[in-house]
Amino acid sequence: MKKLSKRSIALVLSLLFVLSAAVPALAAGKVTTQKEDLKAKNPTYEEVIALDPYVSVVKGQYVIDKKAARAAGISKELIDSQAEFIKTINKEAKDGLITIKESKEFEVVSSDSTFAAVALENHHDGEQAQGCRGGRNSTNFCWWGVKRFACDCETKRIASNLKWCSNIVSLILNIFNIPNVYAKAALNFGKWYWNQLADRMNAHNYGRGVQVNLTWVLAFATYAQ
Repeated sequence: MKKLSKRSIALVLSLLFVLSAAVPALAAGKVTTQKEDLKAKNPTYEEVIALDPYVSVVKGQYVIDKKAARAAGISKELIDSQAEFIKTINKEAKDGLITIKESKEFEVVSSDSTFAAVALENHHDGEQAQGCRGGRNSTNFCWWGVKRFACDCETKRIASNLKWCSNIVSLILNIFNIPNVYAKAALNFGKWYWNQLADRMNAHNYGRGVQVNLTWVLAFATYAQ
């Protein structure tokens, strides 16, 4: 599970390059045998966020009150899976690579952090893109995943990048005969996922940009800014 949590975090960070960088990240297609789980069995965004009241910050580390969470009806499986992600993040805090705040967000303070590339890539942090009509840009890290704020121009660019990724995957599937069933499932999932995310971002952009909350298990929610 520890290796899986690190791999899942890396996958989300890869996807964030699509949300932050000019060049889309095809590395986010590294979904392997989890295709069925990600579409059907994995927790929804609402289920993950329901755990938030039972997560606190104690001496610069995330702590889950597992007993209270279970009493509230949250499944043991969900609690244990999120605990593995938190363990990975806590280690980075212990090693001095990130700082966990009382707000339950964390800040990258070292270029050696797993999260550093995405944090550094977000070069318009807190600003609008030049000539853009509304919204702001920032990347905020949380115990459950990442909040990505994108102004109107960034939202359009990101959605375009996601569609580009989806189209490339479709091209690969049409041109090449991929014998590995898991690789084919991963590509199909990536195509479906990127389309879903792009469509949701476009639907919630009313000229002020959007906020995308992306969890480590890839479940997400989009809001208008």
